[in-house]
Formats: sequence, structure tokens, C-alpha cells
Amino acid sequence: MLNGAWIVKNGHKLSDRFYLWTFPVAYQFRGFHATLLSKAMAAAMLAKFFGDAELRRIASRQSEWILGCNPFAQSTVYGEGYDYAVLYGALLGDVVGAVPVGIETHEDSDLPYYPMQSNCTYKEVWVHSAARLMRLIAELE
Repeated sequence: MLNGAWIVKNGHKLSDRFYLWTFPVAYQFRGFHATLLSKAMAAAMLAKFFGDAELRRIASRQSEWILGCNPFAQSTVYGEGYDYAVLYGALLGDVVGAVPVGIETHEDSDLPYYPMQSNCTYKEVWVHSAARLMRLIAELE
């Protein structure tokens, strides 16, 4: 077995050889907004190109996940929506519209995890996450 392959087996078993994860597989502290937003932007661009309403709905639902339609019923964008969390911004402090690294998984499982404390990396403010969210919104408009 490859190093770390046992983590993959914590996903949903599809067959003896294949497993499906809801979240990207990662081996350290992480958050997944950048991955989610990149795929959502691609879905929104393809929806526009092909005129596909279902792809557009999928892209829109991904932005809703970040804005509070997630298992925590909490917006991850500072200052947007209800019950948004304080983020970890070491130099700037609280900036309205800041987007964190994002919701992670609990240890090696495929379960969403977003602890209350404000700490890196999952609640750390990253510019590219905010830029990708703005680009997704622009693609959807």
C-alpha cells in the first residue's frame, strides 16, 4: 500500500478498489475553499458556454456552501450573512469580505470540521480564496 493510502479508505467504499470522498484527501491541517471555488468557477464558465442550467445551479450551490448553506449553518465570509466567524488575519485584523482557507475535514475522516477557535490554517485569511469567490459571483451574474 502506498504511503497514506489508508486515509483514502476512510471515504465511501464503492468497490474493493475504489473509494469516493466528499472532500479532497489531505494529510495535514487544511481547508478546501480554494479547491471548491476553482471547480465551481469551471462549472459556471461551462454553464455559460453550453447554456446548461444544471451546471449553473451546481456552481451557485458551491457559493452557497461558503455563504452558510453548510453543516454549520455559518457563513465563512467575514461580515457576510449570519453567524460568520472571526477569522485569523495576523496583520490586517477583521476585514469585511475576507474569505478563509475554509472548512476542513476532521482528522483523517471525510466529515466536515470547522472548529470555533480562530486559528490557521482553516480560518486564516487568504487573498486567492476571496478572489476566486468574487470571480465565481461574476461568472454567475
